[in-house]
Amino acid sequence: MAIMTFSEFCSVGQPTWFGCSSQAQYLKGLFKAAGITRNYSDDYLKAVYEGRTKKLNSNMKKHFPKPVDETRIAAYYENHIASDYVAALIDAFAVPANLERNKTFLCVALARQVAAFINSKDDSAECIIPEAYENAIVAEVSSHYEINKRLYDGDDLYVQHDRNHDVNCYQVFRHEWNIQNRGRCVWAGRKLVCVNQSGIKPQIATTVIEIPDTKPYEHIKITTEANSRGIEGSYSCVWEMQDSEGNNCFPDSRLVFDFTINVTFNI
Repeated sequence: MAIMTFSEFCSVGQPTWFGCSSQAQYLKGLFKAAGITRNYSDDYLKAVYEGRTKKLNSNMKKHFPKPVDETRIAAYYENHIASDYVAALIDAFAVPANLERNKTFLCVALARQVAAFINSKDDSAECIIPEAYENAIVAEVSSHYEINKRLYDGDDLYVQHDRNHDVNCYQVFRHEWNIQNRGRCVWAGRKLVCVNQSGIKPQIATTVIEIPDTKPYEHIKITTEANSRGIEGSYSCVWEMQDSEGNNCFPDSRLVFDFTINVTFNI
């Protein structure tokens, strides 16, 4: 990871991007959100922002509470970043282009970066924003399902997909899972299996989908098609990741790959 100074961090964007009229106003609001109680002059804060004559040094850092409350800092950014500048900030901090552009994830990542500066020994820290941004996505997505058990030690994953399909009768639609191997195991010989096709009315085109060999931290996309058919109702499609012997790799886990098909008749 690259090292950046606090002034380099501040220089990404302009105070107006954060709803502020000056550098001092931006830092005053940010430091207040981080819990600092001491008042600094506008000239002093401007000097810290620019990093030429003043630094975010140990003298300042001792006035911040420990541990740093990242949620308050994230809330400050959430309330102040203008929506028009979200994508520009995300790109400026080199967040991978294939990730969703999202203000909340950006604010969480910025808060984690500010905490890293406050906790560092000097006015520099590793630039953790791209990693923190992706972790924020994983945390949000993972909140929709539970992994209670793992068949293999060190196995883990995150799954992103549309968990609800609102469709008309006799509609054919596509479902896609975006899956990342987040564990230490190489996935080989695995498959995604719909285990309740006989108990639901919609027809899944492919109920057994081979998963390509996947190394730790690799991403894969798996797709299938489904036909809602002619009976209205709400149907839960239950899926498992199975190993080559047909064993569920994540037994007793809930809602990891499942999705719901809501079928209505619309004239």
